[in-house]
Amino acid sequence: KAFKLLKDSIHPDKSNVFDILKPMDGLIRPGSLVVVLGRPGAGCSTLLKTLASQTYGYHVDESAVVTYEGLTPDEISRHYRGEVIYNAETEIHFPHLTVGQTLKFASLMKVPENRPQGVSRDEYAEHMTRVYMAMYGLSHTYNTKVGNDYVRGVSGGERKRVSIAEVSLCGARLQCWDNSTRGLDSASAENFVRCLKLSSQILDTTSIVSIYQCSQRAFDLFDTVILMYEGRQIYFGNTQAAKGFFERQGWLCPARQTVADFLTSLTSPSERTARPGWENKVPRTPEEFEKKWKASVEYAELRDDIKSYLTELNNGDNSFKDRAYASKKARQAKHISGAEPFTVSYNMQVKYLTTRAFQRIRNDLTLPAFTVFVNLVMSLLNGSVFYNLQNVTGDVYNRGACLFFACLFNSLMSVLEVFALYEARPIVEKHKEYGLYHPSAEAFASIISEIPTKAITSIAFN
Repeated sequence: KAFKLLKDSIHPDKSNVFDILKPMDGLIRPGSLVVVLGRPGAGCSTLLKTLASQTYGYHVDESAVVTYEGLTPDEISRHYRGEVIYNAETEIHFPHLTVGQTLKFASLMKVPENRPQGVSRDEYAEHMTRVYMAMYGLSHTYNTKVGNDYVRGVSGGERKRVSIAEVSLCGARLQCWDNSTRGLDSASAENFVRCLKLSSQILDTTSIVSIYQCSQRAFDLFDTVILMYEGRQIYFGNTQAAKGFFERQGWLCPARQTVADFLTSLTSPSERTARPGWENKVPRTPEEFEKKWKASVEYAELRDDIKSYLTELNNGDNSFKDRAYASKKARQAKHISGAEPFTVSYNMQVKYLTTRAFQRIRNDLTLPAFTVFVNLVMSLLNGSVFYNLQNVTGDVYNRGACLFFACLFNSLMSVLEVFALYEARPIVEKHKEYGLYHPSAEAFASIISEIPTKAITSIAFN
């Protein structure tokens, strides 16, 4: 097996490797609102992960060019991790924390050093939390637990809005939202898109959103649309021009059908309809759609824009890199390196994480109380077995057995911490990608928060 691993590292087996995304082109300007359309399996999630520099599990071709105004994906993942965020389809939060505690923690981790004079970190975080909760209609859930499938908390739609508010509080310049409107009603989904539109206009953020069911009013808020068909890009351009582009190919948009549904239906052979007389002229396969797109005038204009942009980027100076670094450094705490993607220092990370850990324990005392109770019962049972030993050499072995059992039992009780570890792992990974804190800070905070429980348990047993 070791020989096989060595062989695969030198000459990897490419027989089981396939292209999820085919070659595609695009130019997204700062402050744009982009929608990615396509059926499940079209590659929308992979595209968003690639644009967010989260390519764990697959590889981007070395010839591919992905640039963030001069910054490379490697620089983004190393030094500007919190500036580019990918929000997954599922909601992962600590179920026993309240909505206010969850969002305020994210806000605390992003409190800038260059905030208004006289405003403390806690006041700034509390204010920003209240603002974003009001923006997404969550003010009434401030003291309600987030919950999950097993813990009673907010509704599924409200939990989705908690995830959206958490990403918004991180203040990323490029936000990739993977089907973030799932579980929301039409009005809430439209409100979500309007909030992204407002953020792009005021804060100059760029949002890329994949949606499987999009209303017409929400679709009209987007600036650019990307249409995917089995990993191939068959359109990239203005949302208002997309319908006409495919109608000129011979496709029919039924009356009262939204443009988003019309574009998505083109990637389904059972849903699309050709205009009378165009049945044998319209493209049918993904390859034919891609060929039509790359032969169009819109694609030629896009290529010219990309070429001029890359030329301008290569011939220009590093002013954007310098401005991005200066902006990040101004927000960071004083005792933190500019190469780090985090905003607060390591000591503050441990402090805030410890506070969150104590909040988790306080909101769910079931496991600590159960641990203390079991230790108390087992200590009484153990004491009854070795009760009233004589002060003679014959009982030395029994006394040693009693001490050995006491040490062994307390050590084995730590196995229960594995459940809490597995619960926290996906959340810690998500927050690491958001650039909130280093995972080792969570480990230190976990150790500190367990000290009171361990002390009470040991005292009860002894």
